[in-house]
Amino acid sequence: MIDIERVKSQLDYDPQTGIFIWRDGPRQRSKTNIAGAINVRHGYRYICIYRKPILAHRLAWAMTTGEWPENDIDHIDRNRDNNAFANLREATRSQNLGNSGLKTTNTSGFKGVCFFKPKGLWRARITFNYREIHIGYFASPEAANKAYEAKAKELFGEFAIAS
Repeated sequence: MIDIERVKSQLDYDPQTGIFIWRDGPRQRSKTNIAGAINVRHGYRYICIYRKPILAHRLAWAMTTGEWPENDIDHIDRNRDNNAFANLREATRSQNLGNSGLKTTNTSGFKGVCFFKPKGLWRARITFNYREIHIGYFASPEAANKAYEAKAKELFGEFAIAS
């Protein structure tokens, strides 16, 4: 990775707002000195330093702690462009995925809950450490959601989110 002190000579980072500012003013294609751009496909802010694109949240972690993160960096509020340091925490991949929202294909309105036609019941399941865990079948989506949230809290702790 790039030396953090070298990065600090190019950028200022405000841990309260999560905004990065170029020290030497606006770049060639920009009218502002705010660093980086949001990747439309993923929603994360990238900043190119020495011709290398770096995720802004990883850069925020490194500039604040003095070390590059070994694991993922999770956005607590799930806003991928909120790089305020209080909104960031180091997480395993599994913990980070535990803090994800509803999939776009979700029809139940609850994370981890879907209607299981063969049984005519609502099914709850969760993925943890790359393995799918079947929680059970329930008469209502609310009951399945309640079981999902209890299991998520057990497996993910503070990283579990209510759907």
